[in-house]
Amino acid sequence: MPDPEPDLVLRSDDPRIRQAEADGWECVATSWGARLDLDRSPASLPDRLRQYVVRAAGSGYGMREIRTEDVAQVLDLDALTARDYPGGTATRHEPLDEAAAKELLAQGRAWGAWEGDTLVALTATRMLSDRVETDFTAVHPEHRRRGLATAVKAASVLAHAQDGATRFGTGGAADNVASLAMNRAVGYEVIERWHTYRRRAADVTVRGTATDAELNALHAAAFGHPSAAVPWNDRLTAHSLTWVTARTPADGTLVGFVNVIGDGGAHAVLLDTMVHPDLQRHGVGRELVRVAARDVTRRGCHWLHADYPEDAAVFYEEACGLSPTWAGLLRLGP
Repeated sequence: MPDPEPDLVLRSDDPRIRQAEADGWECVATSWGARLDLDRSPASLPDRLRQYVVRAAGSGYGMREIRTEDVAQVLDLDALTARDYPGGTATRHEPLDEAAAKELLAQGRAWGAWEGDTLVALTATRMLSDRVETDFTAVHPEHRRRGLATAVKAASVLAHAQDGATRFGTGGAADNVASLAMNRAVGYEVIERWHTYRRRAADVTVRGTATDAELNALHAAAFGHPSAAVPWNDRLTAHSLTWVTARTPADGTLVGFVNVIGDGGAHAVLLDTMVHPDLQRHGVGRELVRVAARDVTRRGCHWLHADYPEDAAVFYEEACGLSPTWAGLLRLGP
């Protein structure tokens, strides 16, 4: 199986976009870049920024610059919020280890909001040749919607401005509306948008043909067990409402599959969602579920169910849009 090509990140006005789309590249994420120029900002901006900091302090949070002795707290907050960042090439955040956190503070600066002795929000910055750039901003899940991201970002701008900085940069994912609103509140203006393109990893087909050997090999690769002689096609013909296959555009290798059974009425159930390990995290599974959901909707179903382990919750709930519900399981035999 050929290795997936690296993502292609193009600015929204790049003339190569049209050709990339014609060649089978798909836009999988959009991000933005913003700038803040204090020399061109309203004279009232510093006072507004100070008010954001004062408001957070008035709510009981301690506001100060993060020091090297705070590394453990930085690591705790970073680990807690690691799943919050989009996985796209342009907006990915690599989780910090101790060495990276120390380097972050040694080569840049960071500001935090504290509840007692616990760091609950931070923003990290670094100096570039022409501006101060934000590395990332994080807020503890239990302290969101309280203006803390705005407060720590405002604190960073005020501190750098006191040292003579006038130009600032930041960015984020287009689907993170809250982040964009927060940065606009601080005074940033979006100046560019970027699109991340990914070569179409697989072609999906409703009720696509696949041999038992192909499905057994894919199941073994996806779930990490020896291949078995399961009569897939007999089961699909006898019991399935629908199914979806995914094959590579280049050579037609079977790389994904999902089965759907139904109750003859409003309910359908996803079974055996599987993607070859070489193409996991390339959107194949999400597309399989999306197409399966569309097909069972066309067949009159109103509810799509799935049973999954905890480590698959991010895929089913965040990538595919399923909502967690209570369910039960009764073992009937060995």
